[in-house]
Amino acid sequence: MKKSLILLSIIASLASFNAYAKTEGRYIGFDILRSNAEVKTTKDKVISNSDNYFNTNRKDSSIGLGLNYSHAFNFDKFFVAPGAFFDLLNNETKVRDSLNGYNQDVNIKSRYGIKANIGYDINDQFSAYIPLGISVNRYELITKDYIGASYLKVTQTGSESALIYGLGFAYHPTKELAINLEYNNSSFDIKSKTNVALINFVKLKSNVNLNVIKLGVSYNF
Repeated sequence: MKKSLILLSIIASLASFNAYAKTEGRYIGFDILRSNAEVKTTKDKVISNSDNYFNTNRKDSSIGLGLNYSHAFNFDKFFVAPGAFFDLLNNETKVRDSLNGYNQDVNIKSRYGIKANIGYDINDQFSAYIPLGISVNRYELITKDYIGASYLKVTQTGSESALIYGLGFAYHPTKELAINLEYNNSSFDIKSKTNVALINFVKLKSNVNLNVIKLGVSYNF
């Protein structure tokens, strides 16, 4: 009888240990992320045979860090978790890096924004969600043009907003901790405000497609 009571108490303890893991409450988290940026650049007008000189397509990957905060509301296993985030990307894409002539770099420095994770608690420890939100992306556009002794360098900094969407999964090893794996995508355009070449008065538009994979830990408090 005593052994049966002990066994029942152990089972009850395990049941209570696994029963808490619904996604709700306040979370603050830290992420390690990998960003992949694909930059397609075109000029603003057709100029004789120089199309291939300015029109390029390059990719770059980098490792960064992120912080996030959210507050989850649970409705019988379905949850909505609105929140805010900041990601340090440090993504540097050399769209063109020639020995002479025209050079261009598009750097995505960081981003911040708001989003909501809309998801479902699959069981006591696993959940899946779709992140939807808006980000503000900080960038730096650097162009250099050389013709003989003439030299032109243009540095433009600014920000562009973009929609964010993706897919994520969370594992809850304890009531207070959650381990998240998330993929999200966004795209936006960067337009040069001044001419970037010494001839033909060229302005550029760079289309940035940004993919980010996050692995993070969140604390529920």
